[in-house]
Amino acid sequence: MSNEVPEGYKMTEIGVIPEEWKAIDTTDILFYQEGPGIRSYEYTDTGCHIINVRCVRDGYINLDDARYVSWDLINDKWKHFLIEQGDILVTTSGTIGRVARVRKYDLPLLMNTSVVRFRSLDNDILSDDYLQFFLMSRIFYDQLYAQHTGAVIKNVGPAHIVRTRVMIPPLHEQQAIASILSSIQEAKEKTDAVIQSARELKKSLMKHLFTYGPVPLDEAENVPLKETEIGMIPEEWDVVKLGDTGDIITGTTPRTDVKEYYGDEYMFISPGDMGKTKYVYDTSKWLSEDGLNVSRVLPRNTVLVVCIGATIGKISMTYNAKSTTNQQINAIIANDNVCPHYLYYAIDYRSGKLPSLAGRAAVPIVNKSSFSKFTISMPPLHIQQNIAGILSAVDHKIEAEENKSKALGELFRTMLHNLMTGKIRVRNMEI
Repeated sequence: MSNEVPEGYKMTEIGVIPEEWKAIDTTDILFYQEGPGIRSYEYTDTGCHIINVRCVRDGYINLDDARYVSWDLINDKWKHFLIEQGDILVTTSGTIGRVARVRKYDLPLLMNTSVVRFRSLDNDILSDDYLQFFLMSRIFYDQLYAQHTGAVIKNVGPAHIVRTRVMIPPLHEQQAIASILSSIQEAKEKTDAVIQSARELKKSLMKHLFTYGPVPLDEAENVPLKETEIGMIPEEWDVVKLGDTGDIITGTTPRTDVKEYYGDEYMFISPGDMGKTKYVYDTSKWLSEDGLNVSRVLPRNTVLVVCIGATIGKISMTYNAKSTTNQQINAIIANDNVCPHYLYYAIDYRSGKLPSLAGRAAVPIVNKSSFSKFTISMPPLHIQQNIAGILSAVDHKIEAEENKSKALGELFRTMLHNLMTGKIRVRNMEI
């Protein structure tokens, strides 16, 4: 590999950058401050103090989860650690390098020792909007992480921060970089908001559909209901055991010492592969033809339910024509009079009740016998199909938006790297 610096670029302590960019010591251009040490008893969520200040304290940043501390203590000794609007927060303990920008509605807010706040000393040289993204880049993270202390809980502090450098393009290019990255970030936030709304809609729809059936809201009160062991359901519906809805198959694991059993032809589904989407599209392990032949083969649209371990009740469906599962999963191949998609949603709606069947064993298990007796509501087939169609449409929307969010996240990471290293230049972009 050639070590030559491309024309128009130069070598610095933090790598190759465009000639007109600068690499400046953090202390020459940034204000930064570490928070105070706050003892656990000084946090409160009781009525003993005026508790209108929240404290960012953990090794990650989620401003909505900040814990409250008492205002009287802040007035005494911590007032100068109150965060200001526009401050950029970086975690320095545990999960190093998480970044958040403080908005007006986040305030008042205090920081603890696991967080450092940054802002530019001169916005005519270094834009805070650009600085936020630089602090998110691998260039800054690698400098910070290389100096961490602690084997289990990793930490960095002010002594490490002063040894980092900030890469500074001309101001107009900083603004262009920040504009591009902000646009991608905003698009992802809007997409994530759509996903959240769709999930809330699905939750409301499931409650309505499994109580009244697929009728408009204004007609729900006209639906005759009956009381059952699983709650109120329409009079014409039944309550059935899972064992009556189809064939229940508990998975197995082919011998791991037989290499010929493992390959890349057939999905071998485990709990970790489930729950991300309705269908399982990929797995961490795959089987060969030989491996499938010593397993219990499942067709497409088989309903899968985790019945062992901490994720009892997690549910998915098979996507491929042939696949199989390990022994932590019970699979249901639906009867002809049961819509498999309805079965998926009906179990999902009541999945929170499944862990109660596992008892108090160290490793909770819902055995096949207990699982077979688990009950769900069962309407006539045409209503099953109607309900499944409504909920599937919402799931398709969620899945499409999640794919969009994932793509935007990957685009952001790629653009962040390329813009911060000068591989993509935006110096002539109109802002």
